[in-house]
Amino acid sequence: QTDASINPGNSGGALVNAQGDVIGVNASIISRSGGSEGLGFAIPIDRALQIADDFLKHGEIRRAWVGIDVEPAEADAWGRTRGVRISRVTEGSPADEAALQRGDMLLRANGRPLSGPLDWEGVLLDLRAGNGLELSVQGQSRTIEMEAMQFPSSIAARVTLFQDIELITVSSQIQGELGLSSESGALIADISTELTSRTRLQMGDVIIQMNRTRIRSAEDAASFFDELTGQQGRIVVYLERDNSYYTTSLSWRG
Repeated sequence: QTDASINPGNSGGALVNAQGDVIGVNASIISRSGGSEGLGFAIPIDRALQIADDFLKHGEIRRAWVGIDVEPAEADAWGRTRGVRISRVTEGSPADEAALQRGDMLLRANGRPLSGPLDWEGVLLDLRAGNGLELSVQGQSRTIEMEAMQFPSSIAARVTLFQDIELITVSSQIQGELGLSSESGALIADISTELTSRTRLQMGDVIIQMNRTRIRSAEDAASFFDELTGQQGRIVVYLERDNSYYTTSLSWRG
């Protein structure tokens, strides 16, 4: 947070201290008038350099994932909170392998005290796949250690259809990562703009059924279309989007 004057159009610019050191990248302001009112926010330079290094080395941000969701702890009589409570542990995740459970109270992460979910998000933003994570858990005398991994959806095998769409099989890890209701299906990881406009399918949709065929994996979806070679007609697609279920139809000419 900074009281430096940040105005519309300054986002992405350098935040510099009195010695001329770049200490952050301007990101946003809180303002009633639309101009600077002395309350601005910037990405810390260490985090910005870490992101730049990811792009240079890997061509993408290598965000870390440990497989837990957290929620605020109850406040005490004075309105203070200490720690965050685990609300979900994804099966097969680093947290699951470390024997963390729903309801466990996390007090510190890599030495940083946790007073709310934003503190936890800050810890994750500074982590990269392969980094170690040490957690202090209420009621346990020893520190829980684990190694963060890449997001499951970023390393999952992809099946390409028609050169316009890439599908990923929904696993328990991907379900936990994305907060999906569906335990199986074919997740649309990428789709062309043209195909989206023609079919109304979107990146992030989970295909769970086409006509009367249950789709449990990306390979199931590919097999479904292979069997339609030489045929034509309409296909009813059942899908999950934003934790709700929808149907859409598309014309097919194989």
